[in-house]
Amino acid sequence: MDSVKQIVSFINKAKYNRILLVTGKNSFVNTGLSKKFEKIDCFDSFVQFNDFSENPKIEDLKKGINIFNKNRCEAIIAVGGGSVLDMGKLIAYFNKIEESDIDALVQFSKNEVRKTPLACIPTTAGSGAEATHFAVLYSNGIKHSISNTSLYPDKIILDHTLSMKCSSRQKAISGLDALSQGIESFWAKNATKESKDFAIKSIKLIWENLADSVLNNSLDAHKKVFEGSHLAGKAINISKTTAPHAISYFFTQKHNIKHGHAVFLTLGKIYYLNRYNALKSKDSKYGEIFLILDGILGIKNNPEKTFKNFLDEIKVEIDLKKLGIDIKQEIDQIKLEVNKERFKNNPFSLDIDEIFNTKF
Repeated sequence: MDSVKQIVSFINKAKYNRILLVTGKNSFVNTGLSKKFEKIDCFDSFVQFNDFSENPKIEDLKKGINIFNKNRCEAIIAVGGGSVLDMGKLIAYFNKIEESDIDALVQFSKNEVRKTPLACIPTTAGSGAEATHFAVLYSNGIKHSISNTSLYPDKIILDHTLSMKCSSRQKAISGLDALSQGIESFWAKNATKESKDFAIKSIKLIWENLADSVLNNSLDAHKKVFEGSHLAGKAINISKTTAPHAISYFFTQKHNIKHGHAVFLTLGKIYYLNRYNALKSKDSKYGEIFLILDGILGIKNNPEKTFKNFLDEIKVEIDLKKLGIDIKQEIDQIKLEVNKERFKNNPFSLDIDEIFNTKF
């Protein structure tokens, strides 16, 4: 069943009269979904909301909630990349409360509430947001991760063809986010057997197919990356992410570096340090983790070289100086803004100075 038929089924099942349609500013049109939606008999029942930042702010959320309530919407359909899906999840969860500051929202998110029915349709192969009970929200430049099982969508519609029209650059960056999610989930402190199973499948699918998807626009390769992205989302839904993600939010907010790109600015260095500590550890499980990862990624001695060759192939630059980042000037701010919860989920305790001073 194609994506539009599944949406019609979602709407008809409960006979919703008014639906908030959360979309990206461009992706909804570029994927061709806008024309498909216009042909739906109940198209007049949709109220579209796309006026929000790429990295959603609390002000954007308030705006979306206002539109939702003003139009007396009964359900939400979110169509787009990770930020769009997060916005849909946040509106679905918070639309019945009056709290307006971030501390109140974070505190409220500890409650289990009956959220508004939500369907999510990802149009990128990267964030895995449709598979998690997390959503990212920024307030005063600081990233907050809202976590609650009620954020999980009621309906997930997967159609890999929707992301085929993404640019090569967007495919590369989105795929890197999913790949890092898989790797981090596999070594995370909070990992379980189930999350590791999801993670290892996702890593194999993305590592073996991302370059073909990016460079040759291969439908088969893209389908596998899309599947890997969803599995990576399912993995971090259990384990959460670790140090590379914890540091990445600074680069996204301060330097406007896309999230998947920002994560890879430190992934190679952190992989190296985690691997070094694993080989020294008396606990054999850590050595086994990196034996498996090294085998899949083809790493022998130098993780940075392996990742750099891969990134060069898909044309993604991670040299901080070339990206205009003076790490000596900014490292103190990174220490202040690092996501401490994610950083502590790393398998070994790391020092941020050590991460950026690591020489291979």
